[in-house]
Amino acid sequence: MAQRPIEMILMRQLAGCISVPICVLDERGALLYCNEPAEQLLGRPLEEIERLALPDRWALLRPTDETGAPLDPAALPESVAIRERRPLHRVIAITAPQGRTRRVAVTAFPVMRQNGHPFGAVSILWDA
Repeated sequence: MAQRPIEMILMRQLAGCISVPICVLDERGALLYCNEPAEQLLGRPLEEIERLALPDRWALLRPTDETGAPLDPAALPESVAIRERRPLHRVIAITAPQGRTRRVAVTAFPVMRQNGHPFGAVSILWDA
């Protein structure tokens, strides 16, 4: 396995110490880490979703907008943060295990390497 950039290692370490739900994604949208509060909010352990690409992961969670319309994975805050290198906040609904729908506020922002190149994004989540 390739060595991760130091910024990614540090971000994962920080996320593990914070009590709010946080997920760290790489530049392709692959989930690298969710802290324990994020696992609880999503209703799924990291091992179940970590190897899924962003579209597959969100297909599992079936995100919708506030009207109940399905969201395109490209419109999700994580996708926008990675693709456009800008933060985005949005309230969405996800389907947790057993079909339970839950409203979640998501704020995602891009994270850059020290050399100025992006390495991914961080999402902060909470019950809406």
